[in-house]
This record gives sequence, C-alpha cells and structure tokens, in this order.
Amino acid sequence: MKGRQYVGLLMVGVALVLSTWAMYGLIRTGSCGSGGAVVYSRACPAGTGLKILGLMGSIFLALGGVGVASMASLGVLWFGLFFTLSGTDALIVAYGPASPPGSSGVGLFLGILFTGLMGVPVVIGALIMADKEKPGGDAGPAPPPGINVS
Repeated sequence: MKGRQYVGLLMVGVALVLSTWAMYGLIRTGSCGSGGAVVYSRACPAGTGLKILGLMGSIFLALGGVGVASMASLGVLWFGLFFTLSGTDALIVAYGPASPPGSSGVGLFLGILFTGLMGVPVVIGALIMADKEKPGGDAGPAPPPGINVS
C-alpha cells in the first residue's frame, strides 16, 4: 500500500469512530427540538448539536479519506461498516445495559435492517472487491483492446 492509502484508511477509521459516537448519542436522545414557532414535547439536551455536526463531519471525512486513498473498495467497506455500526448502536440503545424501560421494537427493527441488510453483506462485498483490486488478485484477464479507427 502507498502512503496516501494509509492516510485515507486512517481518515476512514477516525470517521467510523466519530459517526458511531454521534449515532449512539442521537439514537439515545430520540426526537427532540427547541426554538421556532413549533412547540416540542421535549427540548434537546446539551451536546445534541455537536453530535449532529460530528455525524455530518464524519461522513465528509470518510468520503475525503476514500478520495485520498483512491480505492473504491475502501468506500464500499466504509458504507458497510457505517451501517453495521449504526445498527449495532440501535440495538445497544434499545437492549443494552443503559436502555430505557419499555424499549420498543424500533431498535430491533433498525438493528436488523442496518446490520443484516445494509451492513454485513456490503462489508463482505467490499472484501471480495478489495481482493480483485490488489495486484495478483482474482481480477481475471484484461479485456481485449478496442478497434482502432484512427
């Protein structure tokens, strides 16, 4: 791997940690709001805005890391891990040791949806894709050259 690929991988790793922290906090907070002409049933706790910015920043950081690394498989891997970790966050919030009493099935639904359908299968696909990208991988023969009309 080249140096820029390590930098991109580091950026994506930091983005995954940041997005997991932010998603856990936001899912745990639930629906809330403050300000404006609308009346909200519950005001957002302090730090909610920071978690929203952290989530948004993590997405841009990960996309930047994929661009720096110039590896499509890293982008697919980030996507799969993002949803796997988000689904895990939903399951931990709903059924973990700090879960609120009377948790609904929403956490279970989101955990299965994000982890089982959008996370793990994509991670497996990314690993297969990465094997085909590396030199000596399972990429198969190069396509025949096109017809030269010049």
